[in-house]
Amino acid sequence: MAAAHVVSMPSLTSVAGLIPANSRDDLASDQLGLLTAAVRVATGNPHALPRPGQADLRRHIDIAMDAHTACVGVAPTGSGKSLATLTAAFMAAVEWDERTVLSTDSLALMGQLQDKDVDTVQTAAAELYPDRQVIVAFVKGIANYVDPAKVIATAQTLTGSTGTTGYAKLAEMLETNGRMKGMEQFPDVGSEGAFRKLIVWALRQYTPSHFDEPGDRHSCPIEHTTEGWQSVSSSSSEADDGSRYGVPPKAQLAKDHATGADIIVTNHSILAVQAALGLPIIVGSNRFGRIDHIIVDEAHTLPGHVRSQGATTLSRGTILSIARQAYRAAGKPSGRMQKWNDEADTVAAYVEEKLSAGSSGTAGTQRDSVRRLGENDNPVAEIEDMIRSWADIGSKELGHLADDRDVSKRIKATAVLDRIDKLKATMRSLAKHRSGWARWIEREEPRG
Repeated sequence: MAAAHVVSMPSLTSVAGLIPANSRDDLASDQLGLLTAAVRVATGNPHALPRPGQADLRRHIDIAMDAHTACVGVAPTGSGKSLATLTAAFMAAVEWDERTVLSTDSLALMGQLQDKDVDTVQTAAAELYPDRQVIVAFVKGIANYVDPAKVIATAQTLTGSTGTTGYAKLAEMLETNGRMKGMEQFPDVGSEGAFRKLIVWALRQYTPSHFDEPGDRHSCPIEHTTEGWQSVSSSSSEADDGSRYGVPPKAQLAKDHATGADIIVTNHSILAVQAALGLPIIVGSNRFGRIDHIIVDEAHTLPGHVRSQGATTLSRGTILSIARQAYRAAGKPSGRMQKWNDEADTVAAYVEEKLSAGSSGTAGTQRDSVRRLGENDNPVAEIEDMIRSWADIGSKELGHLADDRDVSKRIKATAVLDRIDKLKATMRSLAKHRSGWARWIEREEPRG
C-alpha cells in the first residue's frame, strides 16, 4: 500500500531578474527552455545554461516520451539528472497533458526532490507557462505517515487514559503531565523528552488546526528514532481505515490528492512491491488513473529492490520472533496463550533441525554454504503440518485480542495476526517451484 502528498506552488520571488520578461517567450518555445530556466533558478545565475550531458539526457528522454518508447541513459552523480528528468515530465504535462511516474532509489532522494528540485522546476515553469499549473505528488509507503489509531493507542498507554479521549486532549495531557507511564513498552525510542514531543506532534496532526499538514515522517520536525516513529505509524496491514475514530488517515487523504497529479514521484520500493507481487499499486491502479510515462532514476538498483520485496524467508528465528511479538501483544497471556508461546521453542527447534539436514542434502546444487533447490524439492515437506497447526492455534488465541476494547492491544494483536498469515503464505511459496523464482537453503551465521 502507498500514500502520497501534494507539493504546493512555491513563491516566485526567487526568479526576479533571473528570467527577464523579454526572454520568457524564447525559452517557452525552446525544447530545452524549461531546463535552462530551472538551471538559472537553481544556480541564481541569469546566464547559466544546462551542462552538455544534462541537455543531451533531456533530449533523449523527450524523444522516448514523444514516441512512447524506452531509452537508457548513464550519467554520473552531480550531473543534473534530477532537473533533466523533472523538466521532461513537466513538459509532457504542459504540452501533451500526459502524466509521469518518476521513481527514485530511496526516501532520501525523494526528500531532495521534495525540498529543492521540484520547487525549482515549479518556479521556472510558472514563469514560462503561467496558464498551466503542474501538480506533483509524492507517493510513499503508508508506514511513512502518522496512523490515527496507532498514535491514540500510544498516547493512551503513556497517559494511562482509556475510552474515547480525543487527539487534542491527549496532546494536552502529555504536555502537562509529569513522567509518562508505560515507557517500558517503548524501548529504543530515545530520550523521554524527545519522545513526548514526537507523540504530541503526531496527535496534533489530527486536530483541526493541523488538518492540512501532510503528517508524514519527512515533515516531522522532531528528532526521533526508527522505533519512535513506529510508535505513531503502522504498516499497510495494520493501518486504520478511518473507521475507529471517524477521521480520514493522512495516508488516505494524501492518496486522494495524488489522483489528480501530473507527476507522481515514488521510490523503487513501491515499484518493487508492484513488480514482485503483481499488485497495481501505482501503474494500472484505478485510483491513480492513466500513467503515460515512467522515469526510473538510479535504475541499476531497481532489480535488487524487486528481489528484496519479493523474498520470503523461513528460519528458527522467524518462529521465535512471532512468538515474542505475540507474548508482548497479550500483555498478561492466558494459560492457553502461554502454552502456545512455550511450544514455539519446540517448533523452532524442529524447523532448525530439518532445514539444517536439508542444507546438506543431495538434491539441488551445493555451493559454499548455500544449497540451491531443484524443481521437485520441497524443503518444508516435513515441517509444514507442525508449523500450520501451531500458526492456526496462535491465530485463534490472538483473535480474541483483536476485538479487545483496549486500542493498544487490538493494534498489537492485528500486527501479529498479519505476521502469522504471512508465515502461512511463506510456507506455500517455499514448498513449490515457480518459474522465475529462485529457492535455496543457507546456513545462518551464529549471533552472539
